[in-house]
Amino acid sequence: MVFPTGSEELINVGMGQTAVGQSPTKLTAVLGSCLGICLWHPRSKRGAMAHAVLPSSNGKPTQLPGKFVDTAIRYLCDQLALFGVPSDELVAKLAGGACMFVTSGPLQIGDCNIEKALSCLQEMRIPILAQDVGGTKGRRVTFELATGRLLVQVVGETLKTL
Repeated sequence: MVFPTGSEELINVGMGQTAVGQSPTKLTAVLGSCLGICLWHPRSKRGAMAHAVLPSSNGKPTQLPGKFVDTAIRYLCDQLALFGVPSDELVAKLAGGACMFVTSGPLQIGDCNIEKALSCLQEMRIPILAQDVGGTKGRRVTFELATGRLLVQVVGETLKTL
């Protein structure tokens, strides 16, 4: 878990990592089949990002809660709660979950990551305001905690703002 100092900072969130911060911090990640899960509290301008690699921990304890979608979402909520942010006031944005290897088959990690995030967020009653998921190309994302905007750059495409 990375905790920024509060001054404007750009924090890179690597695979399996999480970060929590407040305005004016920006959280960034480069995603392929991994899923960038961004939670934001509009009133306090605090937010968090997980760079989830796999959909489920299968109920096993883990040293890296950000590695799995199911544990990452709960962990982000718990970390934000330490700063007085109630989970019932959070909103979510998602990016990533690409199919990086052009093969069809039963195990598409990107698709599984997306499905798990949608079900976990629904279960926790956290609304998803925007998403840019799937496809076959990687993305660079920047989550601005001052505004809640998620900037998504897909290789070869125009910058999107969610």
